[in-house]
Amino acid sequence: MKRHAALFASATLGLLASFVGVHGHPALAGNWPAQRTGYVKPVSFDNVSFSYGSSLAAAVIGHQAPAYDFLGAGTVPSHIEFMFNGYILPRDNHLVGVAVYPLQSPTGGNTIIQDQANRLRSLLRQRPVLSAQRDLPYLPPIEAAEMFHAKEAYVNFQNGAGISYLTYFTQAAATVTNAMPVVYTFQGLTNDGKAYVSIQFPLFVPFLPNAAPSQSAGSLDAAHFDAYVRALVARLNRLPDDQYVPHLTYLGTLARSVDAMPTFSGPPTVILDVVAGSQGYTGANLRAQPSKQSALLTLIPNAASVLADPQTVRGDGASWYRVTYKGQSGYVLASLLRISECAC
Repeated sequence: MKRHAALFASATLGLLASFVGVHGHPALAGNWPAQRTGYVKPVSFDNVSFSYGSSLAAAVIGHQAPAYDFLGAGTVPSHIEFMFNGYILPRDNHLVGVAVYPLQSPTGGNTIIQDQANRLRSLLRQRPVLSAQRDLPYLPPIEAAEMFHAKEAYVNFQNGAGISYLTYFTQAAATVTNAMPVVYTFQGLTNDGKAYVSIQFPLFVPFLPNAAPSQSAGSLDAAHFDAYVRALVARLNRLPDDQYVPHLTYLGTLARSVDAMPTFSGPPTVILDVVAGSQGYTGANLRAQPSKQSALLTLIPNAASVLADPQTVRGDGASWYRVTYKGQSGYVLASLLRISECAC
């Protein structure tokens, strides 16, 4: 498999440990997350809507994310993000959620986004066998290579079409574990060619080890690495959809329910988490103005997520974010907040 060459070049993995991970390694007792029962909940923001199973997350928040530079390769434009707060699996900095990116025109616009859109548009037009493709379109941009893809499918959503698949990104040849999980993703284009829809959720796979092997049995050559990946993909393809956590059927239903006609016209905001507990506080005070003497509006508990203006303001010799929490707006000390790990 040619796409594995770059991964193999810097690999020094334990081959025996790798095959233990693929061939029958049981999930550790008590570590298989329960698949909670739930009900369907709708969510919408800026003319983007979808429905999700309540077992996936405690709450979903949509916002207009600011543009950002991706490793000097170009700018990712301001786009719509939906944060899944309280995702069923520990988030551990892995991408979770739904994002919608603007496409200025079918043939032009931002290069980072447009390159993937052009690749996806070609697949949807020609409809080749997806499992035979070297790699597949993916957003958001990521500083890693695709190791494999599995369970590929063409999927229509409410006002567009796309593909879904399981994948794994890495910077070197690596044993796949639940510690750095396999990801379900959907990549789609709206029928009017104005928006790119990206969905990603990390998965718990019951036959994978829950932690990376602690010992190496020597260097992994290209032939052995290819054999490892082929065996892993075959087993992922055989595993029934309801044996993954979350169930792949739930995620497919979410993808098909997407209706995306965004205006991308709202003011950009960021999602921040309250981390006042690290300083011994039970939460963060939301105040009417950026001052410790200003009226106290409410106490935002630790681990809660808030929407915030991207830039801080100064007050009382400190930096403050203007935030919105449960419909109430005010100011919180910047030192009590950090960028959320569960945003796309």
